[in-house]
Amino acid sequence: MSLKGIKVLDLTRVLAGPYCTMLLADLGCTVTKIERPFYGDETRAWGPPYVKGMKDNMTTYFASVNRNKRSACLDLSSPLTRPILHTLLRTHDVIIHNYLPQTESNLGLSYAQVRPLNPAIVHCSINGYGREGDYANKPGYDVLVSGMYGLTSITGPPADGGCGYKVGVAVTDVVTG
Repeated sequence: MSLKGIKVLDLTRVLAGPYCTMLLADLGCTVTKIERPFYGDETRAWGPPYVKGMKDNMTTYFASVNRNKRSACLDLSSPLTRPILHTLLRTHDVIIHNYLPQTESNLGLSYAQVRPLNPAIVHCSINGYGREGDYANKPGYDVLVSGMYGLTSITGPPADGGCGYKVGVAVTDVVTG
């Protein structure tokens, strides 16, 4: 089943979010990825390996999870770009981001803030620990979540005092996305 015609505004970064929107792009959605000016997505620097021939040393990590997407830069924290962000929100069917709840609110991206601009929008927020509780505003990077929930306990030395190892692939991010 193709999702052609569905427009997704991708405000994600790192891995879980871009992987999610990669799947949607692969299924036919038109995905517009927004990145920070001058820095872009953190995975642009997660190398090696790098894509051969790219002048900015684009990593294969970034290229793989951002395939089939349109891309633009926008400083979401600037009041000057707010009208552009609002236009994007009005013209897309889905918004996906992976900001912490406090940052989401500061950027004007909470469901309560977005809904008046586009009542039909599907709002998806990906984060490590949910919207409420002691960890709600803490980053949920793969290695942290894997350690907290026991995955690293089965990847390291036996229980003779050794500690676990990071899994080779960011499996928690991929499963989340």
